[in-house]
Amino acid sequence: MPNKSNICSIIQSMFITYNIFRIHPYLSTHIYLSVHVLSFVKQLSFGSQLCFV
Repeated sequence: MPNKSNICSIIQSMFITYNIFRIHPYLSTHIYLSVHVLSFVKQLSFGSQLCFV
C-alpha cells in the first residue's frame, strides 16, 4: 500500500522545485539534481520511518 503522506511530500517537493525553477531558471539547472534528489531520498526515508514506526 502506498503511503499517502509520502506521496504528498514528493508532490510538494516537486512543486517547490517548480517554483524555484520559475523564480531562478538559471540556478535551477545547477541545483535541481542536488536539491531534488536529496529531498527525495530524505522524504523516502522519513516517510518509511513514519509508515513502519
